[in-house]
This record gives sequence, structure tokens and C-alpha cells, in this order.
Amino acid sequence: MEAFETLVDLRYGRSKRHYFGEVLFIALAAMTCGLEGFGDFERFAKFKQEWLRKHLKLPNGTPSGDTFRRIAIRLRPRPCRG
Repeated sequence: MEAFETLVDLRYGRSKRHYFGEVLFIALAAMTCGLEGFGDFERFAKFKQEWLRKHLKLPNGTPSGDTFRRIAIRLRPRPCRG
């Protein structure tokens, strides 16, 4: 989770039901398993909820596909410089 601490959470108000880093962690884990869509991320989180709870707090349960989508829209990736 430390790797995500430097990222800025651009959400505001009540849209912060889920911890930013946890949502990113779940999305990354789902993508590592070959899943691609926000609905896939939601299904992955529900299916792997027991495992995820060993590593994450998930105070409001698993995020919905809409939550993954809203966070992805707010992320502003910068081009890699190398």
C-alpha cells in the first residue's frame, strides 16, 4: 500500500467510501489476473473478498464497477520519461 501513498486522491466529499490505495490495489490485482473492465474489477473484488480482507481494510465492502470507473477518470497519468 505504501507505493500508492504518493498518489493524490482527486475525489471529494461522500465519494470517498473506499480507500483510494485499496481501490488501486484491487484494480492492479485484477489486471494481473488478466481482467480488463471495471465490471470485471468489481466481480474480482467480490469473488476474492475473503483474500482481500487479509490485506486490506475494506470498511465499506468491495468497490463497485462505477467506483473503479470514477477513480480511473480522475487519474491523470503523466508520460514516462526515460
